[in-house]
Formats: sequence, C-alpha cells, structure tokens
Amino acid sequence: MEVELKRRELQRLGLNHLGDVTDEKLAAAFEDETAFLRKVDRSDEPDILAELPAGSRVYAAAWLKGQDLRQLVSRRTFFRHARVLKGFDIDITQPRNIHNFPVKVRVVDLCPLSAPDWYEWDEAA
Repeated sequence: MEVELKRRELQRLGLNHLGDVTDEKLAAAFEDETAFLRKVDRSDEPDILAELPAGSRVYAAAWLKGQDLRQLVSRRTFFRHARVLKGFDIDITQPRNIHNFPVKVRVVDLCPLSAPDWYEWDEAA
C-alpha cells in the first residue's frame, strides 16, 4: 500500500524537513492514513445481535434495517443506547447506508398443458 502525503500534511506531522523524518513518525502516519482499511464492519454478521446486551438489541436491529432511531425514541434513550452500542462498533448516530426497495410479488401459476392440435408426433423418428 502506498500513502501520499501532501506538503501541509507533512508540516502538520513534523515531517517537512528530511532531518525530522524518523521510522516511528512514518509508521504513525501510515497507521493513521490506513486505519479505515483495518476497521471491520461487523454489521452484516448474522449473530451480531446475539452478542449485544438484551436491552439494546431492538435498537441495533432497527438501525441495521435502516430506521432513523432519533424519530422513534427520546433523545436520552437514543444516546444511552448509542453509548452502549458504540462499544460493539455499531454507531447508531450515523444513518445506515441502505436503501429499502418496495417489494412487488408476482405469482405465476403453473399447470400442465396438452399438445396443440397442429402438433404431430412422428413415432418413426
């Protein structure tokens, strides 16, 4: 993985002079820039809800389905469960990035058909 740091970022990190560059500073800059790659989104794991405290499961399940919990519960309740779920890497303060599509069900009935009148079976073949 390659990380590119622009001039302002190098100044902010204290790396703008060659004498200031150390392996530790470079490693820290690399860790900061690539931290998002190491963060695992566990929200699609099937048993994530089983690991949560019982009182917060319903809120996590609603958030996983894309519901806005701020509209469903009081502010105090929302932030109490947000704090609990944050410990399990679930951030209900951020909207879930999913779209609910309307479901249209089309039922197709299958039944056996007989051969049409014009069809001829050639038994010699």
